Amino acid sequence: MPKIPLYNQGLGSAIDVKPVQVVRANEGAFTAAQKGFTALGETIQDVSFKFGMMEKQQETERKTNEEATRLRDAADNFNMSNQDTDTESYVNNFKKFQTQQMASVEKNIANLTRTQKESIRNSLNNIFSSKMAAGKQQAWGKGLSMKKTAVDAELESLARDISMISKKSLLRNIRISEANEKIKQSQIGGYASKFSEATFMSTIIGSDYASEIQLAKTPAEVKAIRERAAKDAGLSAGQFEKIVAATNSREAKAEVEQFENVVGMLASASDEVTKSELDTARKNIMNDEPFTIGGTTYVTKDMGLSGPNRIKLANVVDTLGKDKFDTVANNAVATLNNSLSQNKTEVVLSDVSNMYSPDMLAKNGITEDDVDKFLIESAQQGIDNIARLIDANEITDIPAAMETISKVEAMLTTDSSGRGSLVSRVGTIGDSTDTILKAAAKAKKDINKAVETSSLLSTGEAYFRAGKWPTINQSEFKPKEVQALIAKSFIGKDKKPIPVSQQLTLLERNNERFEMFAQSLGQGRSVGLAGGFLTVENEGAPEGIKGDTAQQSEGFKIVEKNLRLYKLMQRYPSVLTKHTTEDDRAFYDAVDNRLGYESLETAINNVSQANRLKIDVKPKYKQVSEKVDKLSGSVSDASWLTSLFTDKPTKVMNTAYVQNELQKRTEQRIRLGTDPKIALDLAAEDMKRTHAFVRGTFVKMGDQMPANIQMLSDMAVDNALKAHPYLSEEVEKDELSIIQYGDPNSWALVVGGANPLEDRDGRVIIYTTEQLNNLFDADYNKKKQQNIKEFNQTKQNKQDAMLSYEDFATPDDIMLMQSGQGIYDGLSLTEFLSDIIPDDFMEAQIPEDDKQDVPDIVRQSSMFRMQSGVSRRFGTGGSK
Repeated sequence: MPKIPLYNQGLGSAIDVKPVQVVRANEGAFTAAQKGFTALGETIQDVSFKFGMMEKQQETERKTNEEATRLRDAADNFNMSNQDTDTESYVNNFKKFQTQQMASVEKNIANLTRTQKESIRNSLNNIFSSKMAAGKQQAWGKGLSMKKTAVDAELESLARDISMISKKSLLRNIRISEANEKIKQSQIGGYASKFSEATFMSTIIGSDYASEIQLAKTPAEVKAIRERAAKDAGLSAGQFEKIVAATNSREAKAEVEQFENVVGMLASASDEVTKSELDTARKNIMNDEPFTIGGTTYVTKDMGLSGPNRIKLANVVDTLGKDKFDTVANNAVATLNNSLSQNKTEVVLSDVSNMYSPDMLAKNGITEDDVDKFLIESAQQGIDNIARLIDANEITDIPAAMETISKVEAMLTTDSSGRGSLVSRVGTIGDSTDTILKAAAKAKKDINKAVETSSLLSTGEAYFRAGKWPTINQSEFKPKEVQALIAKSFIGKDKKPIPVSQQLTLLERNNERFEMFAQSLGQGRSVGLAGGFLTVENEGAPEGIKGDTAQQSEGFKIVEKNLRLYKLMQRYPSVLTKHTTEDDRAFYDAVDNRLGYESLETAINNVSQANRLKIDVKPKYKQVSEKVDKLSGSVSDASWLTSLFTDKPTKVMNTAYVQNELQKRTEQRIRLGTDPKIALDLAAEDMKRTHAFVRGTFVKMGDQMPANIQMLSDMAVDNALKAHPYLSEEVEKDELSIIQYGDPNSWALVVGGANPLEDRDGRVIIYTTEQLNNLFDADYNKKKQQNIKEFNQTKQNKQDAMLSYEDFATPDDIMLMQSGQGIYDGLSLTEFLSDIIPDDFMEAQIPEDDKQDVPDIVRQSSMFRMQSGVSRRFGTGGSK
């Protein structure tokens, strides 16, 4: 370990330190410095005090200036807005203002010292004093001004009053004296009026003229006043100019008033004159000659009417004449129309002849030509009214309409004036008559056609209600007419709609489409896909079409209503197919599938949201695609789909078509948020609703597809193999089927579900629907006769055995009869059983509607078959 060196081997310092001598300080030096610091402190305190006083003075001045500025502005505003007209009122109001302002000042200087406050108050009081002095002067001036204005107004009023008093009256002089006294008082009081005694008299003279001008009735009177004023030496130049202007204005107004008075008198008198009298008066007015109306003669020169106003008066008389004629014409046409609607032809012609009588023409101031026009107008209105009713399909009394047309024709073709019938005339009357007669002939034709159409529609409606619409010629009905008769068929005897289920049954039986249902279902899908209904689960969703909640929104109600219609329509597959598109069914299926675990509004919103997302459905479809692809394999692989149509193991012939249709329908539903497996089940169900399974071939249901297409297909294949034996060498019977080919009533023989077969001449083997029905009926009649023979033989055998079956039928008989196998002699089930079974047994066994099920052979018969897709029921009870 290293050693630490030590100084002097640790014995301490070896340096000798000498002692230092201490020097004593002078005490005076210290006391002098202390005195100096004391003087400095006193100086600093003095400076600080003076500085504080300066700051206090500055604060006082600043506050004084702030409050002084504010108070000057407030005082100026007070003086400008003050309306006092005497100094006493002003001072009282200003002091109130000063008190209010000083209260505000006290709040603003509350933190200052008493001395500062006193200084500020003194300064502000000086400001209030100066502002009050200015305000008092202002109030005094206002008072004088108001007095001057008041006395001037009073003198003007006196001048007008005096001018209305006769110049010979003593009252006039008294009023003038009163006015002069007021003028003197205003001069003494310091509010001198604008009038002097001289100017006031001048004003009276001007008012005299003004009163005369105003009272003048005619332009001549006004002109006389102007001429007199021109000679009046007492008028100043300015007064004369005013009189000239006033007379010019009054002269024009007097002429207008005179014109209006004359027009009023003419209007009141025109009811008692004829059009010819008014025409004569108009000519005289234009020639500035006297004219007479209603026994009174008028002279235009005396009226003071100028040329333009005379022309206006002539036009007024002309209008009165036209109005008079229009009144006569309207009354005449109304009389004719009333006669046409209520009287017989001979009475109508008598009324027409009366209009042509000289007395009637003179009374109304009209001519025979005028009556011709009245007849034309009435006839035109009558035919036009009938034509309008025809177009609107509103004719309720056809015989009356036809009779009216006949009366019109008689009125136009009969000579009622002695100048020949209207139809024989040459010119406008003849042409108009010819046009009306042609319209009358067309109206008759249209009425007959309307009758036929009405009868046709009534027949169509009756057939539709009975479910026999397909059995009549539908080409005679326009599409709109078909829709109209369907709508009428949906109305019951009580004028109320029948239940929707009954409406759908009628559509099914008649194989028709009701456009209102189809449009409603399409609208429901569109509204539903728009979504956005308010829900409890999704409070932030945008509001629906209307309403504060989903249940109240109009859009929600539309979807809800159509979903109910869709689910009800599912019981009628052919109706559902006709009224919905694939998109419609996909939407309603997707919504309906969610209702097991979601509310309706939530289901709609979720389907709508899934649709907007436009998800890629291919990955999800792969989960079920293998099952669809297996359709082309064995019969057992396809059984999950074919079992929906038949219990027999059947191979699918057109697998490519079926796979494509299933994939499309499945993807539609996946796109709307449906689980893939459920989507496939729904797609298969949709295939069942929209397709028929004919001999292994899926055929899309179309219009006019027979309900017994399966049986018809078997018969067509058998017939084709007999007619074309060579086919047996080329294809197997199980591979053959028929499909609609072009026209709905044409059916092609196909192999593999899609490929048409040809005959030896290269033509596709075609069967029409009628040919298929003929094949069926031939087979039916053959079996019918065989069954009749067997049944009758059985009955005979029982009679031979002395068995009594008249009182009560055996169980075998009942079974036979209920199966329909004994009813082939043209009797209905009720009629047949009523002959062999007691009434009490009938009531217990026979259905009320006589719709007993029958064997397939009877059910599929063309004489019982309905083309709506539903099997015919046995007997007279109709179809199911």
